[in-house]
Amino acid sequence: MNFFSLEGLWVALALAAAQSLLPTCAIAGPQDAPSPDPSSWTDIWCLPWWGCGSTTFGGSGSDQPLPGSWTKSTYRSPEGLGQRDYYVYIPANRPQASANGALPLVLALHGCMEDVPTFAVETGLNQIAEKYGFVVAYPEESSDANSMLCWNWFDSGNSLRGSGEIAIAAGIVQEVSTQIQIDTNQVFAVGFSSGGAMASNLISCYSDIFAGGMIHSGLEFRAATTAGDSMTTMESGSSLSPSRSGALAAQCAGNAAKLETVMILHGDQDVVVDPVNSKQILEQFTRMNDGLDDGSVDGSQTTKILDSRRLNVPNGYPYRVDSYGGQGGIHIMNVTVEGMGHAWSGAHQASNYADPAGPDAGEMMWLFLSQATNRPGR
Repeated sequence: MNFFSLEGLWVALALAAAQSLLPTCAIAGPQDAPSPDPSSWTDIWCLPWWGCGSTTFGGSGSDQPLPGSWTKSTYRSPEGLGQRDYYVYIPANRPQASANGALPLVLALHGCMEDVPTFAVETGLNQIAEKYGFVVAYPEESSDANSMLCWNWFDSGNSLRGSGEIAIAAGIVQEVSTQIQIDTNQVFAVGFSSGGAMASNLISCYSDIFAGGMIHSGLEFRAATTAGDSMTTMESGSSLSPSRSGALAAQCAGNAAKLETVMILHGDQDVVVDPVNSKQILEQFTRMNDGLDDGSVDGSQTTKILDSRRLNVPNGYPYRVDSYGGQGGIHIMNVTVEGMGHAWSGAHQASNYADPAGPDAGEMMWLFLSQATNRPGR
Protein backbone atom coordinates (compact mmCIF):
# COMPACT_ATOMS: atom_id res chain seq x y z
CA MET A 1 0.00 0.00 0.00
CA ASN A 2 1.30 3.43 -0.88
CA PHE A 3 1.28 5.65 2.20
CA PHE A 4 2.10 8.97 0.28
CA SER A 5 1.08 9.02 2.19
CA LEU A 6 1.12 9.34 5.88
CA GLU A 7 4.79 9.88 6.53
CA GLY A 8 4.90 12.74 4.02
CA LEU A 9 1.99 14.32 5.88
CA TRP A 10 3.72 14.02 9.25
CA VAL A 11 6.83 15.70 7.82
CA ALA A 12 4.70 18.60 6.55
CA LEU A 13 2.95 18.89 9.90
CA ALA A 14 6.28 18.90 11.72
CA LEU A 15 7.56 21.71 9.49
CA ALA A 16 4.39 23.68 10.16
CA ALA A 17 4.88 23.25 13.88
CA ALA A 18 8.50 24.35 13.65
CA GLN A 19 7.52 27.49 11.78
CA SER A 20 4.91 28.24 14.43
CA LEU A 21 7.65 28.32 17.08
CA LEU A 22 9.36 31.23 15.34
CA PRO A 23 8.45 34.85 16.16
CA THR A 24 5.69 36.02 13.86
CA CYS A 25 3.83 39.19 13.08
CA ALA A 26 0.31 37.79 13.25
CA ILE A 27 -2.45 39.41 11.24
CA ALA A 28 -5.74 40.31 12.82
CA GLY A 29 -8.13 39.57 9.97
CA PRO A 30 -9.17 40.24 6.39
CA GLN A 31 -8.81 43.81 5.28
CA ASP A 32 -11.93 45.95 5.18
CA ALA A 33 -13.96 43.23 6.93
CA PRO A 34 -15.77 44.03 10.17
CA SER A 35 -14.20 42.14 13.05
CA PRO A 36 -14.14 42.06 16.85
CA ASP A 37 -11.21 43.39 18.90
CA PRO A 38 -8.29 41.08 18.00
CA SER A 39 -6.23 41.78 21.12
CA SER A 40 -6.91 38.39 22.70
CA TRP A 41 -6.79 36.17 19.59
CA THR A 42 -4.85 32.99 20.10
CA ASP A 43 -4.01 30.35 17.50
CA ILE A 44 -3.52 27.06 19.33
CA TRP A 45 -2.16 24.20 17.32
CA CYS A 46 -1.11 20.64 17.97
CA LEU A 47 0.30 18.57 15.16
CA PRO A 48 1.20 14.87 14.89
CA TRP A 49 4.79 13.69 15.46
CA TRP A 50 5.88 17.14 16.67
CA GLY A 51 3.87 18.49 19.53
CA CYS A 52 2.00 21.65 20.35
CA GLY A 53 2.45 25.36 20.80
CA SER A 54 0.63 28.63 20.53
CA THR A 55 0.98 31.94 18.77
CA THR A 56 -0.78 34.98 20.17
CA PHE A 57 -2.79 36.90 17.57
CA GLY A 58 -2.58 40.48 18.72
CA GLY A 59 -0.09 43.07 19.89
CA SER A 60 2.30 45.11 17.79
CA GLY A 61 1.53 44.99 14.09
CA SER A 62 -1.49 42.70 14.44
CA ASP A 63 -3.98 45.36 13.33
CA GLN A 64 -2.45 45.56 9.87
CA PRO A 65 -4.30 43.94 6.96
CA LEU A 66 -3.03 40.82 5.28
CA PRO A 67 -0.91 41.54 2.19
CA GLY A 68 -3.20 39.67 -0.20
CA SER A 69 -6.43 40.95 -1.76
CA TRP A 70 -9.87 40.67 -0.12
CA THR A 71 -12.84 41.32 -2.38
CA LYS A 72 -16.60 40.87 -2.37
CA SER A 73 -18.62 39.97 -5.47
CA THR A 74 -22.04 38.64 -6.43
CA TYR A 75 -22.50 35.45 -8.42
CA ARG A 76 -25.61 35.27 -10.60
CA SER A 77 -26.45 31.82 -11.90
CA PRO A 78 -26.71 31.80 -15.72
CA GLU A 79 -29.23 28.95 -15.33
CA GLY A 80 -31.51 31.15 -13.24
CA LEU A 81 -30.87 29.29 -9.98
CA GLY A 82 -30.40 32.47 -8.00
CA GLN A 83 -27.54 34.58 -6.77
CA ARG A 84 -25.22 34.71 -3.75
CA ASP A 85 -22.59 37.13 -2.56
CA TYR A 86 -19.13 35.73 -2.08
CA TYR A 87 -15.76 36.90 -0.82
CA VAL A 88 -12.34 35.92 -2.15
CA TYR A 89 -8.94 36.08 -0.48
CA ILE A 90 -5.98 35.87 -2.91
CA PRO A 91 -2.62 35.54 -1.13
CA ALA A 92 0.43 37.64 -1.88
CA ASN A 93 2.62 34.70 -0.84
CA ARG A 94 2.37 31.96 -3.49
CA PRO A 95 4.68 29.03 -2.71
CA GLN A 96 2.01 26.56 -3.90
CA ALA A 97 1.76 28.06 -7.39
CA SER A 98 2.29 25.57 -10.20
CA ALA A 99 4.79 26.15 -13.00
CA ASN A 100 2.19 28.17 -14.90
CA GLY A 101 1.29 30.25 -11.84
CA ALA A 102 -1.97 28.45 -11.00
CA LEU A 103 -2.99 28.42 -7.33
CA PRO A 104 -4.98 25.90 -5.25
CA LEU A 105 -8.46 26.97 -4.13
CA VAL A 106 -10.48 26.26 -1.00
CA LEU A 107 -14.23 26.93 -1.07
CA ALA A 108 -15.25 27.64 2.55
CA LEU A 109 -18.87 27.43 3.72
CA HIS A 110 -19.91 29.08 6.99
CA GLY A 111 -22.40 27.71 9.51
CA CYS A 112 -25.75 29.07 10.70
CA MET A 113 -26.07 32.56 12.13
CA GLU A 114 -22.73 33.61 10.65
CA ASP A 115 -21.63 35.85 7.83
CA VAL A 116 -18.42 35.49 5.87
CA PRO A 117 -16.32 38.17 7.62
CA THR A 118 -17.07 36.58 10.99
CA PHE A 119 -16.33 33.08 9.69
CA ALA A 120 -13.06 34.20 8.10
CA VAL A 121 -11.93 35.78 11.38
CA GLU A 122 -12.92 32.79 13.52
CA THR A 123 -11.31 30.16 11.31
CA GLY A 124 -8.16 32.08 10.41
CA LEU A 125 -8.40 30.62 6.91
CA ASN A 126 -7.05 33.79 5.29
CA GLN A 127 -3.94 33.68 7.49
CA ILE A 128 -3.46 30.02 6.63
CA ALA A 129 -4.00 30.80 2.93
CA GLU A 130 -1.36 33.52 3.10
CA LYS A 131 1.08 31.18 4.84
CA TYR A 132 0.68 28.32 2.36
CA GLY A 133 -0.35 30.19 -0.78
CA PHE A 134 -3.88 29.16 -1.73
CA VAL A 135 -7.02 31.09 -2.67
CA VAL A 136 -10.08 31.02 -0.39
CA ALA A 137 -13.57 31.67 -1.78
CA TYR A 138 -16.41 32.13 0.71
CA PRO A 139 -20.01 31.91 -0.53
CA GLU A 140 -22.45 33.70 1.78
CA GLU A 141 -25.96 32.43 2.43
CA SER A 142 -28.80 34.91 1.87
CA SER A 143 -31.34 35.74 4.58
CA ASP A 144 -33.95 35.48 1.83
CA ALA A 145 -33.00 31.83 1.34
CA ASN A 146 -32.72 31.02 5.05
CA SER A 147 -33.57 33.44 7.86
CA MET A 148 -30.97 31.79 10.13
CA LEU A 149 -28.31 32.02 7.39
CA CYS A 150 -28.05 28.22 7.37
CA TRP A 151 -27.19 26.52 4.10
CA ASN A 152 -30.22 24.49 3.03
CA TRP A 153 -28.40 21.15 2.89
CA PHE A 154 -31.64 19.32 3.70
CA ASP A 155 -33.46 20.61 0.60
CA SER A 156 -33.60 17.72 -1.87
CA GLY A 157 -32.68 20.10 -4.69
CA ASN A 158 -29.37 20.80 -2.96
CA SER A 159 -28.19 17.23 -3.31
CA LEU A 160 -28.60 17.06 -7.10
CA ARG A 161 -25.88 18.01 -9.54
CA GLY A 162 -26.81 21.13 -11.50
CA SER A 163 -29.45 22.15 -8.97
CA GLY A 164 -29.92 24.61 -6.13
CA GLU A 165 -27.25 25.96 -3.83
CA ILE A 166 -24.63 23.35 -4.68
CA ALA A 167 -24.79 24.41 -8.33
CA ILE A 168 -24.40 28.03 -7.23
CA ALA A 169 -21.37 27.10 -5.08
CA ALA A 170 -19.79 25.17 -7.97
CA GLY A 171 -20.53 28.14 -10.21
CA ILE A 172 -18.66 30.44 -7.84
CA VAL A 173 -15.60 28.20 -8.22
CA GLN A 174 -15.86 28.51 -11.99
CA GLU A 175 -16.29 32.30 -11.77
CA VAL A 176 -13.25 32.69 -9.50
CA SER A 177 -11.31 30.59 -12.00
CA THR A 178 -11.92 33.31 -14.60
CA GLN A 179 -10.42 35.93 -12.27
CA ILE A 180 -7.24 34.10 -11.29
CA GLN A 181 -5.59 30.96 -12.62
CA ILE A 182 -6.59 28.01 -10.42
CA ASP A 183 -4.91 24.60 -10.18
CA THR A 184 -7.88 22.40 -11.03
CA ASN A 185 -6.26 19.40 -9.33
CA GLN A 186 -6.18 21.25 -6.02
CA VAL A 187 -9.73 22.53 -5.46
CA PHE A 188 -11.36 21.65 -2.12
CA ALA A 189 -14.67 22.27 -0.35
CA VAL A 190 -14.71 22.78 3.42
CA GLY A 191 -17.55 23.71 5.72
CA PHE A 192 -18.77 23.87 9.29
CA SER A 193 -22.16 22.65 10.55
CA SER A 194 -24.74 23.43 7.82
CA GLY A 195 -21.75 24.38 5.66
CA GLY A 196 -20.20 21.00 6.46
CA ALA A 197 -23.36 19.24 5.30
CA MET A 198 -23.26 21.32 2.09
CA ALA A 199 -19.60 20.39 1.66
CA SER A 200 -20.66 16.72 1.79
CA ASN A 201 -23.15 17.36 -0.99
CA LEU A 202 -20.63 19.32 -3.07
CA ILE A 203 -17.82 16.79 -2.73
CA SER A 204 -20.23 13.99 -3.61
CA CYS A 205 -21.93 15.56 -6.64
CA TYR A 206 -18.96 17.49 -8.02
CA SER A 207 -16.02 15.17 -7.45
CA ASP A 208 -14.73 16.22 -10.86
CA ILE A 209 -14.31 19.79 -9.54
CA PHE A 210 -13.43 19.10 -5.89
CA ALA A 211 -10.49 16.80 -5.21
CA GLY A 212 -11.70 16.50 -1.64
CA GLY A 213 -12.60 18.53 1.38
CA MET A 214 -13.20 18.82 5.11
CA ILE A 215 -16.57 18.21 6.76
CA HIS A 216 -16.44 19.87 10.18
CA SER A 217 -19.36 19.01 12.50
CA GLY A 218 -21.46 18.14 9.45
CA LEU A 219 -23.50 15.29 8.00
CA GLU A 220 -23.34 12.69 5.25
CA PHE A 221 -24.53 13.22 1.68
CA ARG A 222 -28.32 13.53 1.40
CA ALA A 223 -28.62 12.99 5.16
CA ALA A 224 -32.09 14.56 5.07
CA THR A 225 -34.34 15.78 2.29
CA THR A 226 -36.83 17.92 4.20
CA ALA A 227 -36.54 20.61 6.87
CA GLY A 228 -38.63 18.43 9.17
CA ASP A 229 -36.21 15.53 8.91
CA SER A 230 -33.14 17.70 9.38
CA MET A 231 -33.50 18.19 13.15
CA THR A 232 -33.96 14.47 13.81
CA THR A 233 -30.97 13.72 11.59
CA MET A 234 -28.78 16.22 13.41
CA GLU A 235 -29.77 14.75 16.78
CA SER A 236 -29.51 11.03 16.01
CA GLY A 237 -28.05 10.52 12.54
CA SER A 238 -29.56 9.95 9.13
CA SER A 239 -32.13 7.24 8.46
CA LEU A 240 -30.40 6.77 5.09
CA SER A 241 -27.76 4.08 5.46
CA PRO A 242 -24.20 5.29 4.77
CA SER A 243 -23.83 2.52 2.19
CA ARG A 244 -26.84 3.80 0.27
CA SER A 245 -25.66 7.39 0.73
CA GLY A 246 -22.27 6.47 -0.76
CA ALA A 247 -23.89 4.78 -3.75
CA LEU A 248 -26.14 7.80 -4.34
CA ALA A 249 -23.15 10.12 -4.03
CA ALA A 250 -21.32 8.31 -6.82
CA GLN A 251 -24.48 8.39 -8.93
CA CYS A 252 -24.89 12.12 -8.36
CA ALA A 253 -21.54 12.85 -9.99
CA GLY A 254 -22.32 10.40 -12.80
CA ASN A 255 -19.57 9.75 -15.31
CA ALA A 256 -17.60 12.62 -13.77
CA ALA A 257 -17.24 10.80 -10.41
CA LYS A 258 -13.71 10.50 -9.02
CA LEU A 259 -12.07 9.16 -5.89
CA GLU A 260 -12.25 11.68 -3.03
CA THR A 261 -9.94 12.64 -0.18
CA VAL A 262 -11.90 13.71 2.90
CA MET A 263 -11.07 15.01 6.36
CA ILE A 264 -13.82 14.70 8.99
CA LEU A 265 -13.66 16.65 12.25
CA HIS A 266 -16.16 16.55 15.11
CA GLY A 267 -16.28 17.32 18.82
CA ASP A 268 -17.39 14.31 20.84
CA GLN A 269 -19.55 16.55 23.08
CA ASP A 270 -21.48 18.10 20.20
CA VAL A 271 -25.16 18.32 21.16
CA VAL A 272 -26.22 20.19 18.00
CA VAL A 273 -24.97 17.70 15.39
CA ASP A 274 -24.48 14.40 17.15
CA PRO A 275 -21.07 12.72 16.58
CA VAL A 276 -22.85 9.67 15.13
CA ASN A 277 -23.00 11.76 11.96
CA SER A 278 -19.21 11.74 11.62
CA LYS A 279 -19.29 7.92 11.64
CA GLN A 280 -21.90 8.01 8.88
CA ILE A 281 -19.76 10.43 6.84
CA LEU A 282 -16.79 8.06 7.16
CA GLU A 283 -18.83 5.08 6.02
CA GLN A 284 -20.48 7.03 3.20
CA PHE A 285 -17.25 8.23 1.59
CA THR A 286 -15.61 4.83 2.11
CA ARG A 287 -18.47 3.25 0.16
CA MET A 288 -18.27 5.93 -2.53
CA ASN A 289 -14.50 5.48 -2.92
CA ASP A 290 -14.78 1.70 -2.87
CA GLY A 291 -16.90 1.77 -6.01
CA LEU A 292 -14.72 4.36 -7.75
CA ASP A 293 -11.14 3.18 -7.18
CA ASP A 294 -11.42 0.09 -9.38
CA GLY A 295 -14.98 0.19 -10.69
CA SER A 296 -16.50 -2.29 -8.26
CA VAL A 297 -17.65 -2.43 -4.65
CA ASP A 298 -15.21 -5.08 -3.46
CA GLY A 299 -13.82 -3.89 -0.13
CA SER A 300 -10.75 -2.25 -1.65
CA GLN A 301 -11.57 0.76 0.59
CA THR A 302 -12.52 -0.08 4.17
CA THR A 303 -13.32 1.48 7.54
CA LYS A 304 -10.47 -0.46 9.11
CA ILE A 305 -8.19 1.98 10.92
CA LEU A 306 -4.82 2.08 9.14
CA ASP A 307 -3.19 4.56 11.51
CA SER A 308 -4.33 6.03 14.84
CA ARG A 309 -2.75 8.69 17.05
CA ARG A 310 -3.97 10.41 20.22
CA LEU A 311 -2.59 13.90 20.79
CA ASN A 312 -3.10 16.84 23.10
CA VAL A 313 -3.43 20.60 22.88
CA PRO A 314 -1.69 22.19 25.92
CA ASN A 315 -4.35 23.60 28.24
CA GLY A 316 -6.88 22.45 25.66
CA TYR A 317 -8.53 19.31 24.34
CA PRO A 318 -7.01 15.92 23.62
CA TYR A 319 -7.90 14.59 20.19
CA ARG A 320 -7.62 11.43 18.12
CA VAL A 321 -6.61 11.18 14.47
CA ASP A 322 -7.68 7.99 12.70
CA SER A 323 -6.76 7.33 9.07
CA TYR A 324 -8.60 5.11 6.59
CA GLY A 325 -8.30 4.01 2.99
CA GLY A 326 -7.12 0.98 1.11
CA GLN A 327 -6.04 0.73 -2.48
CA GLY A 328 -3.91 3.80 -3.23
CA GLY A 329 -3.22 4.71 0.40
CA ILE A 330 -4.96 6.99 2.89
CA HIS A 331 -8.07 8.76 1.61
CA ILE A 332 -9.97 9.66 4.79
CA MET A 333 -8.79 11.23 8.04
CA ASN A 334 -11.22 11.36 10.97
CA VAL A 335 -10.37 13.78 13.80
CA THR A 336 -12.31 13.48 17.06
CA VAL A 337 -11.79 16.31 19.54
CA GLU A 338 -12.50 15.03 23.04
CA GLY A 339 -14.54 17.40 25.19
CA MET A 340 -15.37 19.89 22.43
CA GLY A 341 -18.95 20.81 21.55
CA HIS A 342 -20.39 22.27 18.36
CA ALA A 343 -17.60 24.65 17.41
CA TRP A 344 -14.84 25.26 14.85
CA SER A 345 -11.72 23.67 16.31
CA GLY A 346 -8.61 25.74 16.95
CA ALA A 347 -10.44 28.99 16.29
CA HIS A 348 -8.45 32.19 15.86
CA GLN A 349 -11.32 34.06 17.54
CA ALA A 350 -13.53 32.50 20.20
CA SER A 351 -17.32 32.66 19.85
CA ASN A 352 -20.37 30.49 20.50
CA TYR A 353 -19.40 28.33 17.52
CA ALA A 354 -15.61 28.69 17.54
CA ASP A 355 -13.31 27.16 20.16
CA PRO A 356 -9.58 28.02 20.37
CA ALA A 357 -8.84 25.03 22.64
CA GLY A 358 -8.87 22.42 19.87
CA PRO A 359 -6.30 21.61 17.17
CA ASP A 360 -6.25 24.12 14.30
CA ALA A 361 -8.81 22.64 11.90
CA GLY A 362 -7.82 24.92 9.03
CA GLU A 363 -4.12 24.10 9.07
CA MET A 364 -4.69 20.38 9.55
CA MET A 365 -7.20 20.47 6.68
CA TRP A 366 -4.78 22.14 4.30
CA LEU A 367 -1.79 19.93 5.12
CA PHE A 368 -3.80 16.72 4.84
CA LEU A 369 -5.69 17.57 1.66
CA SER A 370 -2.73 19.08 -0.18
CA GLN A 371 -0.50 16.11 0.69
CA ALA A 372 -3.15 13.49 0.01
CA THR A 373 -4.31 14.79 -3.37
CA ASN A 374 -0.97 16.00 -4.75
CA ARG A 375 -0.10 12.60 -6.13
CA PRO A 376 -0.99 10.45 -9.16
CA GLY A 377 -4.04 8.24 -9.22
CA ARG A 378 -6.84 10.31 -7.73
